[in-house]
Amino acid sequence: MDLILGIENLRLDLAEIGKVKIGGRAEKRISKSGSTYRRPEKYDCFVIVKNEKNEAGDYIRDTKLMQKLAEKYYSDPNAKLKHINIIFMFDNPALNFQYYLARFTASGLQCYGNGEKARTRTEAIIDEKTGELVEEQGWKEIPCNPDKCPFFKKEECKAHGILKFLIKETETLGGIYTFRTTSWNSIRAIASSLAFFWKASGGYLAMIPFQLVFREKTVITKKGQKVKIPYVNVEFKGTFEDFYEQLEGIYKIRSLVGAEVNKLESLAVKEIKKALPESLTEEEQEEIAEEFYPDTVEKELNQTEENKPGVAIDDLPF
Repeated sequence: MDLILGIENLRLDLAEIGKVKIGGRAEKRISKSGSTYRRPEKYDCFVIVKNEKNEAGDYIRDTKLMQKLAEKYYSDPNAKLKHINIIFMFDNPALNFQYYLARFTASGLQCYGNGEKARTRTEAIIDEKTGELVEEQGWKEIPCNPDKCPFFKKEECKAHGILKFLIKETETLGGIYTFRTTSWNSIRAIASSLAFFWKASGGYLAMIPFQLVFREKTVITKKGQKVKIPYVNVEFKGTFEDFYEQLEGIYKIRSLVGAEVNKLESLAVKEIKKALPESLTEEEQEEIAEEFYPDTVEKELNQTEENKPGVAIDDLPF
């Protein structure tokens, strides 16, 4: 008799032990309809939070870790974090950084796609005569064309990126940190950097010491105003010679464990296909909607208020 052990289709994923953020949610507001919502607020540096929340529903800042990093980086425990030393777990850029187009509302995730194909939420259909359920609520595949999508044109559908990594100075293994963004600037910079380093290293990213860097650039808004826009990039501190010196040591280690790393990546590719955005919990969807889609949420909850002017995607703080 064969033992029946394990759970089929169980998604394997390292636990998220914290988040790195450059923005959060401000104080609660009450709409004219009586619903509560929160607008986003910017930070001028990195803030690391735990996965625990306080009574207000906000993630608790990991002050101990931030002070430890600031002391090491700047010899001042109270200095603002403008960079964080990170390490990736995988060589494949797509396993470290996933990005896609997504539309969130106050009701949660409504649609996500890659510019060619998308999956959209479908509502349950009930027969008016019999009251019987004809079709359950679910998801269906549709074409995805940003040039023709009304939600994309109204900036209700945005690029959405999630970067997963280890923080080098943490004293524990087995968990990851994430950085989530809807900034085209950050997504473009991170994706380009990973592609560049992957190519320059001959297909390696795992174990290389990188930095997550907080940067700003000046842009001209639609109204002709000059504003500073924060964005995040992945960089290597040092020259090309330094980069290749690091690789030499990594090559030696990888020659011993390379086969196992390849097996891990193959498993991760299978697992990531199970980690669809629609698997987010209701709480996660609500947080993402409030922090990254504030105009959409506010408009939905304030149907009686005048429409406020839209905000350009690159003008958003995240």
